[in-house]
Amino acid sequence: MSGITHCARCRGKLHIYGSADGKRRFICYNRTHGKECRQGSAFLSIYEEQIERYLETFHIPADPQEQLLAMHRKAQTSFDDAMAQRSRIETR
Repeated sequence: MSGITHCARCRGKLHIYGSADGKRRFICYNRTHGKECRQGSAFLSIYEEQIERYLETFHIPADPQEQLLAMHRKAQTSFDDAMAQRSRIETR
């Protein structure tokens, strides 16, 4: 997650730093480099636990390709319907 998450206060990238006690923390890169950011750091374990709970509920279907194709066909049909309606309106 280091480098791909952003600070809520200044939008700087968040990085993971270790401390002397071995606990890793998320901290704003801008803050660590003396730029204007007053956001405090937070223990990484808090976020790891939240992400772990989320991933436990995450489900990948047995056949994602077929489901994606079905969604695409449905979206295409909706688009085609909208285009047909547009043509009818424009020819009035």
